[in-house]
Amino acid sequence: MDYYRGDLSARRLWVLIDQLPMHSRTKARLSGDLDGNRWGSVEHLLTLVADRLEVIRVEARVIAGDKKPPTFTPLERPGAKALKAAAEAEALARVELLRRKPKGDAGG
Repeated sequence: MDYYRGDLSARRLWVLIDQLPMHSRTKARLSGDLDGNRWGSVEHLLTLVADRLEVIRVEARVIAGDKKPPTFTPLERPGAKALKAAAEAEALARVELLRRKPKGDAGG
């Protein structure tokens, strides 16, 4: 709001935006991430700890003799769906390349 009233210069606004953390929603949008769902290292570490605790809980139930322990499902990370889709697209592209490769071609 200060920028539009003239109380904040464009340079000062740029400096403030530039000093935001890389996982901030503003920086994510500026870099092209339309969802703006980036996590910092703290969020990733906490999710990893939560996943490990869930694995320990499931293993403890198995050790205790539970015949039907709960299944382990890791917490979803931001961008996981996009990474999975990109990996699947890359795998399909490799399969397509192998299909097009001549039968007698042994070179890589």
